[in-house]
This record gives sequence, structure tokens and C-alpha cells, in this order.
Amino acid sequence: MNHAFRWAVLLLLSGCATKSTVYPEFKQPPTISVSRETVSTLTETPAEDYLIPDSQVFVAGKGGAGRYFGLLGVAIDKSRNESNVSVNARAFQVTFKDQLSQALARVGEKSKQPMSIMEVGGDVLLLPSARLVIRDEATADLTLRVTARFKDGLSGSEGRKNYWHPYGVRPVAGDGGWAADNSALFKEGAERAMGKLAEVILEDLAGSYRASTDPAHQRIIRWKALRSEQLVTSVLLKEEPDYFIVMPILRDRPLTGVVLAMPKVLVRVEP
Repeated sequence: MNHAFRWAVLLLLSGCATKSTVYPEFKQPPTISVSRETVSTLTETPAEDYLIPDSQVFVAGKGGAGRYFGLLGVAIDKSRNESNVSVNARAFQVTFKDQLSQALARVGEKSKQPMSIMEVGGDVLLLPSARLVIRDEATADLTLRVTARFKDGLSGSEGRKNYWHPYGVRPVAGDGGWAADNSALFKEGAERAMGKLAEVILEDLAGSYRASTDPAHQRIIRWKALRSEQLVTSVLLKEEPDYFIVMPILRDRPLTGVVLAMPKVLVRVEP
């Protein structure tokens, strides 16, 4: 299974087609809770992704056998992903609750946006996680994710939205690797990404992207990741000096449950 197809599958899983993806109009500034738990491994991640115990870190990249051998193939793929990180698993036993909570507080104070963080029971529950995609036996892509869960204003059922931040590729281990020095570069990347995702989430909660998603005012951007020839079409929600904030379009339909904070250094814009 190629990388572009894997990414499409992941976006479909996180697109929450059966869930509301529009925040209610909160009568008061919403309260936010950040969890040490993680997303559903049954419905919100590809079946072959391996979750490192006592962490919010998934390992992926070794997949495809499930297409031919069903559940046995999925088990084989998951075992291969586990094996590819087993030597360094302890370095990746990381959770992101504190990083994200601190980032939200910083951004809220800087932007003077009213918000408060509750340990439990907030209007919006945020579940942060990371995904290491093994490219070969030595390198891995790092992507950070925050899943937001909230009550739909009309039906009262659960709404859901996912925020993604692709970060980059490094060796898994060794000098300059994700696992080196007790995963120092991994944690640094996560802190930067969580800081940006905190900004995006608070802007979205404040309704800053509503005009950009209006079909009458949508701006379309087409881009390719530097390491891929797969063309991605997206709705441009906001352009910043170093980032495109986008909503991907899949099968001619905006994925309203997915927002990407895409570093400009990782992409090339196509006409």
C-alpha cells in the first residue's frame, strides 16, 4: 500500500462521516479538557497501527498483508510495526496531555481569547497523539494529531474533529534520530506541533474559519508533499508565513472533520 493511499485511508477514518464536524455556537466561552487517553483503535486508526503501551504514540508503515490475508494479515502487519520500534519503544512511551494543556494556556493568554481548561467534563475533550510511519528499516515520518470531541448543539450526539500536523522525517534511532537522547528531538517536535495545533483549535472554536469554508468564498489550493507526487486538493482556511491551514478535499468533497496545519517547508504548491 503506497504512502498516498495510506494517508487517504487515515483521513477517511478521521473524517468522521457519521459524526457532526461543526462546533455548536457556545453561549459562553467553551471549557476544554485534555486527556491522557487516546483515540479508538477500532474506528479511528488503521487496523495495523500499533499503539505503544502507556503512551499516545502509534507506529505504522508496515501494512498491506491485510488485503490478502484478512484478519491474519492485519495481525501480521501490526506485529511488524511493533517489531520495528520494539528496541526503542521505551523512548516513545510519551503522552502529550501536559504539552497541549500548556500550549492552550499560552495561546489563550496571548490572544486574549476567553477559555479555561478543566481536568474533566469540559465542553470539548481533546485527545492528542503522535504517529510514526516507518518508511524503511531506518527512518520514520512523524505526524501529530489532536482529536476533538464535543456535543452536537442540535442532536446532543457526539461531534468529532481531527487536527493534524505533519512534522518531518528522521532516522528512528542513532545520532539525530527520533529516539536519541531519550527521544529529545521527538519531544521537541511534539511540543512545536502541539503549540501550532493549540492555535488552530482555538481559532476554530472561535469561528475564525467559518467564512473560509463558505462555498461562495472558498479558496482552493493544490499541493504535493516534497516526497510525493500525489496531488492534494484542499480548501485554504488560512495562510500564515510558515503554514497553510487547510481542509483536504477527497472525492470532490471537503473533509469537514479534518484540518491540517501544513508547514510550507514540507510542500510545493501546484497551479
